[in-house]
Amino acid sequence: ALFQDSKRSIRVVETWHVGNAAWYKLRQQKSAANTDLERYKIAISKHQESSLVVVVQLMLTSPSTMVRRREIDTDNRKRLPMQDDEKECHQLYIALQDSINLKKDMLDPLGIPLLQVNNDVDGDEAMEKILMDILSFVQKRLHHQVLVASSE
Repeated sequence: ALFQDSKRSIRVVETWHVGNAAWYKLRQQKSAANTDLERYKIAISKHQESSLVVVVQLMLTSPSTMVRRREIDTDNRKRLPMQDDEKECHQLYIALQDSINLKKDMLDPLGIPLLQVNNDVDGDEAMEKILMDILSFVQKRLHHQVLVASSE
């Protein structure tokens, strides 16, 4: 997605989905998941050399949102097969809502800001609102970085 104003443009690229790691951790041995997390940390720190990196955590009020979306979207079920949707959606929900460990394990050591947005609502308007929330957050972070750099 690209956002433009009169002075600059901002490119938003999803390079890694935190849910992938949460799902991976649920499926693999802990040591393998930690190795993968370290690989992600290295990749993200390289991105930080040339880009503003922000983690957007899509918050849900309950795992029923995941179950409902899986019932509607057959591609979702193919991409992420589950034996027991209700049980595994509950486990994934807990892992995805865990901002404390996300911050401790990845964000704080790398100095990455976290933006939490509500992801309970479906549809184009909801996606537009989330995108505008992300872009607004990024603009504020970029403005802050410029102010800090100019005062040094």
